[in-house]
Parts: sequence; structure tokens; C-alpha cells
Amino acid sequence: MRLVARVLTGGLGRAPEDPERWLIVGLGNPGSRFERTRHNVGFDVLDRFAAEEGLAFGAASGGASDATAKLEKLEKLQRRSRAKLALGAVAGKRVVLVKPQTFMNLSGESVKTLMRHYRVANDRLLVVYDDLDTPVARLKLKGKGGHGGHNGVRNIIDECPGCSDKTFPRLKIGVGRPTNGAPVYDHVLTRFEKRDREVLETKTFPDACDAIRAVLTSGLDRAMTAANDASHRGGGGGKGSKGHERGKGFSKKKPRPRSSRRARRNPRRNPPDRRATTTPSSPRSCATRWRESWRAACPLPSPRSREPRRTNRRPSRLRRRAILRSPQE
Repeated sequence: MRLVARVLTGGLGRAPEDPERWLIVGLGNPGSRFERTRHNVGFDVLDRFAAEEGLAFGAASGGASDATAKLEKLEKLQRRSRAKLALGAVAGKRVVLVKPQTFMNLSGESVKTLMRHYRVANDRLLVVYDDLDTPVARLKLKGKGGHGGHNGVRNIIDECPGCSDKTFPRLKIGVGRPTNGAPVYDHVLTRFEKRDREVLETKTFPDACDAIRAVLTSGLDRAMTAANDASHRGGGGGKGSKGHERGKGFSKKKPRPRSSRRARRNPRRNPPDRRATTTPSSPRSCATRWRESWRAACPLPSPRSREPRRTNRRPSRLRRRAILRSPQE
């Protein structure tokens, strides 16, 4: 069995199981053509996190004595998984930073290979990606949920072991929906405006790195509370966020009062001259004034003014007998 497993894994075998190891995946598209685009914010966050923690993609960790062997093994694993990897320790826990190079729609194939190699469960898989439904420069940390139309997350749910129930941590970076009617696939492949990019570099990316550290040190639940509360307090100043014209927060359109719709639909209950007819200076009673205003708003025909309904129907049999038996004048 070991020989079969070694052949299937390309001669690398499987890494020893570590219940504290985390697999942190940033989604994006490889190549200079897609750098700094909305779809590649997952790559940008991982680059920032690796720089802050002193990690490097493609470099082996450990001492100088076995650095060459580890580097060769890492290169083989990168070729087999089709991903760029950075290995190290953060807050006393082993982490593997992953940037899949399979293009977005096939990210699950790369993540699946690494989950099996490192024996990582789905609850220790953290995926960082862009989200259209989140305003620009806002964060959202969740422990479960659907793909939301994101093809990279959809492929991870379909391919990776244990992810079919959609319960794995994910960190969403808001990119906003297109406002000029552009297709979504064109919108996510465009670069941010200068103002939005500055907010991302100075606020969003550092907050995302702090959220990743909080997941490793404090657990997912506490990290979700801290990251989401901080994001809501920060407000999102991007152009694609709601309330950008006002420069702050969210603002919902006030609904029309229910009474106005009811008055327009049923004028008998709310006549237009109700206030004028219920003034305290009038000598008549309130009920009388209300009755007069109600009749003035919705006049009804008087019973005496109604004419008898004319009909051409033939009288019934009983009616004909009564007519025949009645005395003739």
C-alpha cells in the first residue's frame, strides 16, 4: 500500500499529519495580465501576509543542511499541485500558503492535491477570494456558505474532500458589483481605481492579515466577531460601495408611509378633509363631523332615487296563478 501511494503521489509520499497545520489559499489567475485586478485580491492578500511573516513563495523552510533536499521536494510538490507554496510557522502553528496556478475555474484541483498531501481537514482550510456582493474595501469572514457565483469556490466545493457540505472558513474581500452595466466577467478582470487601491493597500489588506492571524490564534468564532465588527465600523469608502456619494456607511431608502397608500386605496377611511372637519372650534359633535366628511368624500345614491329594476323575465308559475285568481276590475 505504501508503494502504491508513493507511485500515485509522484514519489513524494504524504506529509506527516499535524492537527495544527492550516492550509491558507488565495484565489486568483496566474500571469502578469491579471495582476492587481479585482479577481486577484486573494493573491494580493497572501503576498502581503507572507511579507509580514517573513515567508517566501518557492522557498523551503528549515536549516541550511537540508535546505537543498527540501527545496527539491517543494519544487516537485509545486509542479504536481500546480500551485505556488510558502511554508512556515505563524503564531506557533504550521501554515501552508497556496496560490493555485490552474486559473480560477480549476482552483479546486490544486487545493484537493494539497489537502490530501498534508492531510488537512476542511475546517483547517481558509480560502481568501473576491466577493461581488461585498462593497469595495470591506471584509467578511464566514465559516460556511455557498459559492455565491464564484467559480473558484464552486470548484473547491465540488473537488475537495469534505467541502461538499460547504463548511470551511472563507475570507471575502469586497470588490463591488459593476455600476455601469458592464458584464460581471469583464468587471472582475479590471483593475481598481486609484482611490480604491489606496484604501485596499492601507486598510483592507492589513485588516485581512490580522483576520488570518486571529483565526490561527483565537479560533474562527472570535475572529469572525472581531473582523466583521471592525469592517462594519470602518465603513467601506470604495466607489462601488453603497453610500459612496455621501461618503459614509449605508443608507436605505425610506419606505412610503402605510397610511398614504391606504388613503389612496380607500378614501372612505381617510377622507382628505378629515382634519378640517374635526377642529375643536366646530359646535357639532365629532361623530357628526366625521359622518358629514365621509359622505362628502364618498357620496352614495339615496334609496328613494333608485328606479325599480326593469326585467323582461317571464313571471313564475306561482306568480301567474296569483294574477289569474286575483279579482278583475
